[in-house]
Amino acid sequence: MGQSPTTLVVEHHRDCREVLVLALELSGFRVLAARTGGEALACLHDHTPQSIVIDTALPDRDAIDVVRVLRANQRFDHTTVVLAGTWIPEPDRSAAVAAGVDAVLIKPFAVEDLLDRVSLARRRAPHGHS
Repeated sequence: MGQSPTTLVVEHHRDCREVLVLALELSGFRVLAARTGGEALACLHDHTPQSIVIDTALPDRDAIDVVRVLRANQRFDHTTVVLAGTWIPEPDRSAAVAAGVDAVLIKPFAVEDLLDRVSLARRRAPHGHS
């Protein structure tokens, strides 16, 4: 059987991060976690996850800028990016999609909705990513 897909969760609220990590782990994902955009970029230096769930309200930098940085690197061409936030106005959604976000989730969202979006990575990503 193949290796579990890897997801990076970028969420500055500890409780939310822990819930997301647990839900993904229970669904068979290997999960990396970061609290800030800087931590996420540092993690991405060493790992190529199949999917990333990134919160809009990071304490150190704009989430869309983090997505632009990762999309500038061909290594992440097959990484599914899900942007999650409590309120994402239409202009920000459009900017997110233009930057390379694959899906947007509005909090609170059902775990099933998250898993549906993140599972896109299982169908898209080539094997061997971690």
